[in-house]
Amino acid sequence: PALIYSGLSGFTGADLFKVTENEDGSFTAFAERGDGLQLHRHIEISDDYRLKIKDTFVNSGDTVIGLPKHKLWLGSMHMSQAESKIRGMEYLGIDAHPAIGGESVLHLSKHAHRLFKSKKSETKTPSLPVTVSDMDARLVKALSKPLPVIKPVDWVAVKNKFFVQIAEPITMGDGYSFVIERVKEPGEGFDPKVTVKSATIASVSGALVFDGTELLPEQEFTREVNYYVGPKKYSILKTLPKSQDAVMEFGFWTWLSKFLLIVLNGIYKFIPNYGLAIILLTLGLRGAFWPITRKSTESMKKMQTLSPLITEIKEKYKNDPKRVNEETMRLYKEHKINPMGGCLPMLIQIPVFIAFFIVLRSAIELRFAGFLWIKDLSEPERLFSDVLPFALNLLPIIMAVTMVIHQKMTPTSAEPSQQKMMLIFMPAMMLFICYNFPAALTLYWTANQLVAIVAQLLTKDKNKGNIVPKLKKA
Repeated sequence: PALIYSGLSGFTGADLFKVTENEDGSFTAFAERGDGLQLHRHIEISDDYRLKIKDTFVNSGDTVIGLPKHKLWLGSMHMSQAESKIRGMEYLGIDAHPAIGGESVLHLSKHAHRLFKSKKSETKTPSLPVTVSDMDARLVKALSKPLPVIKPVDWVAVKNKFFVQIAEPITMGDGYSFVIERVKEPGEGFDPKVTVKSATIASVSGALVFDGTELLPEQEFTREVNYYVGPKKYSILKTLPKSQDAVMEFGFWTWLSKFLLIVLNGIYKFIPNYGLAIILLTLGLRGAFWPITRKSTESMKKMQTLSPLITEIKEKYKNDPKRVNEETMRLYKEHKINPMGGCLPMLIQIPVFIAFFIVLRSAIELRFAGFLWIKDLSEPERLFSDVLPFALNLLPIIMAVTMVIHQKMTPTSAEPSQQKMMLIFMPAMMLFICYNFPAALTLYWTANQLVAIVAQLLTKDKNKGNIVPKLKKA
C-alpha cells in the first residue's frame, strides 16, 4: 500500500488507524502507540490526481520518545497484463530529483535487469532490493535488504507505462530507497539460470527516507508531503514543481518530444481521433522537410547516373584503390555533385522522427484509442487471437511492404547485389523488431513510408531522359 511508514513500530499497517471524513471532504487518520506517540494524518484531495498529506507526530506521554530513521513508501508499480511485453524496464521505473548540487533528475532503474544474474544468493526470493552509488547514480549491487541512499531529494517517483506516483516532501527528504522485483519463471527452482538478458522486471517501489528525531513530552512534529498518483500525462505533470514532468523520460530530445506531443494533442482537439492525428502530424512533418527531401532525392539521382562511370573507374584502376578514390572525387567535382548530399539532409530529420517515436511509445492519450480495425493504439493489434494459434498484427506487415516499395523507388548508386540484399534485409529486420510494438508506432512508420512513396512519385520524372555522361580521359 502507498503512504505507509516502515521503521516506525505501531504505524506500519492500515488497520491500526481510525479514519474519519471531515465536512470539507478531507480525511483524518489517527493511530496511537502504547508509549503515547500519536500520528494524526490529514489527507486533502485536490484536482488533477493530487493529494496533500500532513502528518503530525505528537508525544502525549510524559517521557522523551525517539523517532528512529524511517521511510515513507510509495505503492508498488506493476506491468499491466495488457501491456506489450518489450521487457519490463522499458516502462517500469524509479526516478529521484536531488535537492542539492544542481543535478538533473535521476532515472535509477534503467539498467536494473543487470542485477539479476545466476547467483545462488539471488534465487531464494524473486525480490531483490537494490541501492545506487552516491557517485554516479548507476545501479551497482544487489543487496539482501533495502538500503537508503543518503542523499537529500526533492521528490521520488515510481512509474509504469501509463501511470506514476510522485511523493514531494515540503521539507526535502534525507534520502531515498527502492526495491525492484523480477519475474520468477515457472519451474525455475532454487538454482535458476537467469542471465542478464532474460531477467524481466515485474514491479518497482520506492520510498522517501527521513532521519530520526526526538520528541519531548507534549511536543509535536509535523511533516507535509504532496502526493501525485495518476496518469503520465504531460499537460498535468508540467504544472507540478521541481521538474516533476521529467518522469515522462523523453530522453535527449526532450524539448522536441514535448513540442510534438503538444501538436499531436492540438490536432486531436480539432479532429478527435488519435489515429488520424498521428497520420496528419506525420504528413506535416514530411511536408516541413519536403525541400530537404527533394534536394536529397535529386542528389541521389545524379549519383545514380554516374554509377556506370564509377564502375568503369573501379575496373580501370582495380589495383590502385587510391587512384579509384581520386578519380571518383574528380568525377563528382566535375559534375558538381556532393557525395554527402543524399545523406546530410536525411540526418537532419532523424531527431524529429526519434522524438516522435518516443512520444508515441508511452503516451497515455493513446490508451484505448481506436482507429479503423485497431481497438487500442497503445497496444499491438492482436487480430484473431481467439481463433489463430498466434496473434496477427497487420500494420507491421503493411509497414514492411511499404518499405520494400519505397526502397525499390529510391535511387541508389549501390551495386545490384547490395541493392537486392538491402531490399530484403531491411524490411525483414524492421518487421521482426516492430511486430509486437504498439500500433501507434507502426501506424506512424507506415504513414511515413506512404508519404515518402508519394514524394518519390512526384519527383520521379524530373530527371527522366538524362543522358549518362561519358568518362573523360584523365
